[in-house]
Amino acid sequence: MVGDSGERSVHDNVVYAYAVDCEGARVVLHTEFQDREPREWTDVVFRGVVGHHFQYALAGNVLCDVVEEELDAFVQDNARLLAQSWRHGWPEVEYRGELGRLPEVLRERHVRAYRVQASHGLGGWVLAEGCERVGREARAGV
Repeated sequence: MVGDSGERSVHDNVVYAYAVDCEGARVVLHTEFQDREPREWTDVVFRGVVGHHFQYALAGNVLCDVVEEELDAFVQDNARLLAQSWRHGWPEVEYRGELGRLPEVLRERHVRAYRVQASHGLGGWVLAEGCERVGREARAGV
């Protein structure tokens, strides 16, 4: 289904699988809209990924949406996690734990924050250069 923005909607889609390509810097959410026939499959593809954080993955994950979030708000909302994780080189940007610098460093690298919003199950975020929704003819073979 295509929404008002001209982009494929993932509202009420089930995330049946997701893939992380570390070397290719990609994360893909494989989704299926199951509430009508024919079924609709949409992959949410994040490219240029420098970090992601997912929680609560279940067999029946249901999305509300995937939305871009303002970088300053993203850093503020995730300050505790980001203040600790930089020592491990994650996310993959150089900010030396200085959270006040992080939004600007992300902007310089053309990285955006995307919030994965769920009504049930999988939720979290992805830091990536871009995100697109790609239709499929059939369920992905994962």
